[in-house]
Amino acid sequence: MSLEKKNINLEDARKNIDRYDDRIIDLLEKRLDCVVNIAKYKLENSMNIFDAEREKLILQKVGELTQNKEYAPYIKDTYTGIMDASKNFQKKLISAAAPAEKIYIPIKNGEKPELVKVAYQGVPGSYSEEAMRCYFKCEIDAANCKSFEQVADRVTSGEADYGILPIENSSTGAVVATVDLLAKYDLYITGEYVLPVRHNLVAKKGAELSGIKEVYSHEQGFLQCADFLKKYPDWEQIEYMNTAVSAKMVAESDGFEKAAIAGKRAAEIYGLDILAEGINGESQNSTRFVIFSKIPENKPSANKISVMFSLPHRSGTLFEAMRFISERGLNLLKIESRPLHRANWEYAFFIDFEGNIREERCADAIKDLENMTGTFRLLGNYEKDGKEI
Repeated sequence: MSLEKKNINLEDARKNIDRYDDRIIDLLEKRLDCVVNIAKYKLENSMNIFDAEREKLILQKVGELTQNKEYAPYIKDTYTGIMDASKNFQKKLISAAAPAEKIYIPIKNGEKPELVKVAYQGVPGSYSEEAMRCYFKCEIDAANCKSFEQVADRVTSGEADYGILPIENSSTGAVVATVDLLAKYDLYITGEYVLPVRHNLVAKKGAELSGIKEVYSHEQGFLQCADFLKKYPDWEQIEYMNTAVSAKMVAESDGFEKAAIAGKRAAEIYGLDILAEGINGESQNSTRFVIFSKIPENKPSANKISVMFSLPHRSGTLFEAMRFISERGLNLLKIESRPLHRANWEYAFFIDFEGNIREERCADAIKDLENMTGTFRLLGNYEKDGKEI
């Protein structure tokens, strides 16, 4: 559609928009009346608020019903906003109607089952797999995934009971891919595990340091080993999916010119030599992993709360939000911001603070945050790993 020159009366055009807006608002109110019933049903049946398949079908139908296909992407964007508002309204209704014990359902009174299905990113020998086996003190049906998003998909679809992903490193900070997935998916953090990370340069048996030309690793591996790699400026650094996947690829490659940054266990699994040990710059390098599920848990021993929210773009709003935490004597552990995709220069904030949602001061802080923020999600209440990061 082109913007051809013709006489247009701006006031008439705006009056037409106002008439359509009146009809749209009336229909949106009727739609939210239906949302109330849906929220009641989901609460009574302990169902997830987010239904990815349902949203996909709605957007597909929107595209099919739009007669002017040039308008289709913009109408889809509008409907995405409508569905986001619907989810936020459902969360508010369910939060107000249900006590914490109803929303947070412990599995077998907080005890893990004898067998759990867990999804992780990478292959055997990865740090994610090692953290998974350290955290779950039971038999594991493990599913290795190619990407972080595939881990979240497995949990959302019910193929896995839990997922585990790295979220923070003591040297390089937040793993933003995991933070963004927590914002995108309706998943709940149920635990965390801090794993000491010791990187090594590994290569095929018979390879020598002087013959290496290419090094493979995940982006985090390169960042954490930057000081060591500066000594070898001629090496080509090639980003790969995962440290253990890098080690596996090197083991299966021809020649002796390739090396990987990976852990000792990966080197043992894939029969590689360690050419240089402990090459990460920080001697106390650790990675914090989060464990998440479709079903939130709240054990009596839970002592850490994670929330996500957006704020109106005006001065002082973040200070006001933090005041709800500090005035109740709650210890703020971390704050992280990520840009919102829907608008430039607007951000979602992720904060961790100590407490249990059964405590009145924590419940009050959460209620105040929910009332003042644009979008609010309680990401989880779980046990903090006592190890430092």
